[in-house]
Amino acid sequence: MLLRALICAASIIALVPQQVRSQQPPPRTVVAPPTPDSAARASRDTVHQDSVPAARRRTAADTIKQVIVRPPVPLSRDAGGARWHWTRDELFASGALTLGELLSVVPGVTWLTTGFISAPQVVAWYGDVGRTRFLVDGVELDALNVRNGSVLDLSAIPLWAFEDVQVERAGGELRVHLRTWNVERTTPSTRVDVLTGSENLNLYRGFFGRRLGNGAVIQVAGQQYSTLSRGGADGDALSALARLGWAGHGWSIDATYLRSGGTRNAGFRYLTSTPVANALPPFKGSESMAYLRLGWRDPSQSGPWAQLIASSTKSGESSSSSTATALTTTTAVPGDSVDTTRARTQYVASVGANVGNLRLTATGRFRPVSGALNVAPSARVEYEAGWLGIGAYGERSMDSTIRSDVQLRLTPASWLHLSGAASHAAPSGGGVALTTLRAEAA
Repeated sequence: MLLRALICAASIIALVPQQVRSQQPPPRTVVAPPTPDSAARASRDTVHQDSVPAARRRTAADTIKQVIVRPPVPLSRDAGGARWHWTRDELFASGALTLGELLSVVPGVTWLTTGFISAPQVVAWYGDVGRTRFLVDGVELDALNVRNGSVLDLSAIPLWAFEDVQVERAGGELRVHLRTWNVERTTPSTRVDVLTGSENLNLYRGFFGRRLGNGAVIQVAGQQYSTLSRGGADGDALSALARLGWAGHGWSIDATYLRSGGTRNAGFRYLTSTPVANALPPFKGSESMAYLRLGWRDPSQSGPWAQLIASSTKSGESSSSSTATALTTTTAVPGDSVDTTRARTQYVASVGANVGNLRLTATGRFRPVSGALNVAPSARVEYEAGWLGIGAYGERSMDSTIRSDVQLRLTPASWLHLSGAASHAAPSGGGVALTTLRAEAA
């Protein structure tokens, strides 16, 4: 018992110092501040400033340059909100692949075609295919293809190459003003379209355009498609647009080239209830236009302006003569001429002025034909002021026909639109004069 009591007493005495030490606060440890990282400091010391100046490191801002002058286009005086005018974005949004398809929605226009997009296409103005005229950048397109006679084949006019289509619905004729794609920004403008669809259509097109800092312009674009139609008149086509020029200080000069060519297979023709195979002979050829244009001030600005254009249009066909001979012997349709090329030079001089609500334009077209210089002068006066719009046009055409037009638009109330047009054509040589009147309300 005594031994057990001694052991317990010794244990208590041993625990007392540990409890006293555990109740004392822990000693304070002084930590020295960290020294700077020598490696990081060394790396900072050895990094040098960028040797490229800050002004050159910045991305150059987009700059809008003076636009290459465009041809004068008459104002629309159609009733209602429909002006039958398409901008570049509206052309692509319309879904039309050809100019004929685009114009088919215009009142008074009848679109005639024998197949899909590669087939021959024409439009008639109130039933007459001879009362339609087309102007590309102010140059009137002449029907040079001997196969088509005096009618333009709209399948050879590349719709994709234009940025603006304005339809002038005169009383006696339809005039379509086409302005090619133009760029005015120093930032490159690019676009690529890939289409596929019915009639085994595969279509590719691309655009590149840019203005340089000194005002120069570079533009290239092209389109290629192929199609296979059940009714024939199918094939493939390649078209292109190129422009080089300069604009600045109110002046501009540019050289533009527009070409469309391809191959079209033979097509059916419904002379009776039974289709005649290969009645439309095959075709291989091209249509092209090139011009050099000098302009002073833009016709859309206030004040005077002037333009000079020297252009050349060419129509060529290189269809196989053996194919034409085979068609002549197997069908009642004669084979057309082959390996033919026709070209025509046209010079256009235009001057005008915009003073307030008044627009004045005078144009002279000069065509050397068969050793003689054919001159076709014209003049236009327009007045536009809110509720009233009036325009008068007079011309002596290439065939010496005297034409005069008057168009009027009235908007007496926000909900009422009235328009009218009157035209008179007097052919030379004692032909029958024609007067046409049209009135519309919306």
